[in-house]
Amino acid sequence: MILAATRTWLAEFSRSWNSQLSPVAPQSARFRPPKNAILRARQFPLGHFDAGFYVKSANFENNSTLPISMIDNYAVNGVNSCSSNGAPGGDQAPQLTWTHTPWGTRSFVVTGFDETASFTHWGMYNIAPDVRSLPANAGAAGSPYGTQIINDFGSVGYEGPCPPPNYTPTNHHYLFTVYALDELLELPASTDFPAAAETLLHALAAAGARGHVLNSATISGFYSTAPAT
Repeated sequence: MILAATRTWLAEFSRSWNSQLSPVAPQSARFRPPKNAILRARQFPLGHFDAGFYVKSANFENNSTLPISMIDNYAVNGVNSCSSNGAPGGDQAPQLTWTHTPWGTRSFVVTGFDETASFTHWGMYNIAPDVRSLPANAGAAGSPYGTQIINDFGSVGYEGPCPPPNYTPTNHHYLFTVYALDELLELPASTDFPAAAETLLHALAAAGARGHVLNSATISGFYSTAPAT
């Protein structure tokens, strides 16, 4: 229940900003705090808002179809079951660039989340405050840009979309969110119990409750493995 509410708040917090874009704001991601999140703003007080904080990608436009370079590559009899036409997937995290960083930012967190399936594909935290972009494939294991958690596939770093074609809705919605924090995160982890997606979600929720999440920006895309009709 708590994890579901936390996921909902994080998704709504990022998505609801996008619903009231300024006429001059780039479509790729300007936001405002949510009105109807399950975990409301009074429970997750936030710091210095800068409505100009936004994120874009060189790999895809906001609310467009994700490119094959980002899609997982799971071959069955030589055919990638994660793509709609069997083409090999690049399985690379997207290039991301963000601007108008909130004052007082000490670190960034980046997440890749399948909102349709409630599934985390990527999580990286304690990205340095002077970083303003991540190159494509920054989610590879051993990435120098930040500390990565174990995704919901069970591997460290980024693993791309692979929505099942036989379960509706087949077209999944993917959110790539950058969070600006005025602190570094400390995630509990050990050799036998490394930090995973839920660990990062809990840490973000706790940081928000203490007023340490300054802002967030999201770019989203869609992907389906179901053949086009």
